[in-house]
Amino acid sequence: HKMIYRKHYTETYFPVVSWLAVRLFLSLVIYFGWKSRHINFVLAFPQADVPRPMYMELPKGINFPNGIHRNKHCLHLKKNIYGGKDSGLTWYKHLRKGMIDLGFQPTIHDECVFYRGSTMFLVYVDDALIIDPD
Repeated sequence: HKMIYRKHYTETYFPVVSWLAVRLFLSLVIYFGWKSRHINFVLAFPQADVPRPMYMELPKGINFPNGIHRNKHCLHLKKNIYGGKDSGLTWYKHLRKGMIDLGFQPTIHDECVFYRGSTMFLVYVDDALIIDPD
């Protein structure tokens, strides 16, 4: 399985919340005295499964058991990694599915602003801001 040029290899875009939305929601927090919380997803990218078979070279400087050689073997990745061309998009799709499974919906104006009732969830890569009047 290879990445197909123009189909997989160039899909490097992934959405992040607009700064206009961040400023708007923070203004609401200040003006109305709403509650807000910041979340940093630790090791966010490796939480997502890889979208297709992916392999990488064995890292340099690590001693492997007998019979395993860097020039003959590779690693089959099961989870997303940082630094991959489409790692951000893979993480976003994983997070979006999780948010929808929890009952949140993305807004039509910003795909990184999710809402459920009066609770709003803004996503910027592996950081999020939760805003709620209560």
